[in-house]
Amino acid sequence: MARFNQLGSLNSRWEEKMDKIADKTTSIDYDNTYEVKSYVRNKLVPLIMDELINAYGYKTKDHDEDCTSDYLHEIIDGLQDVIYTYKAKKISEAYKLCPFEDENRMTGERYKSYSEMAYDVILDEFLISNPLH
Repeated sequence: MARFNQLGSLNSRWEEKMDKIADKTTSIDYDNTYEVKSYVRNKLVPLIMDELINAYGYKTKDHDEDCTSDYLHEIIDGLQDVIYTYKAKKISEAYKLCPFEDENRMTGERYKSYSEMAYDVILDEFLISNPLH
């Protein structure tokens, strides 16, 4: 029950943060690869890390790597304004991913959507900047 209550308050804080990010994304030129990559690296990745630290206690001496990984996936999945819109296609294109050629590293299967590709890009960028171990 406590975890459910925690997640309820997290969702409202998360929605506020995402609204602020969404406001800033309207000025991004999604045809400009540099701007898209900069947005992922400099806006989304720090937002995800901030949420892991503040909401889930990441970077404390007693964090559980398995739980942290679960939280990370939950946070990225919560980026619905990014990965479930046309932005997913532009992010995928900026990182030169093609749904007809590239495969999902986790499943080994071809990507089924731009959302899957954008999800992987965001996860990869986060893990490059912030390894979980």
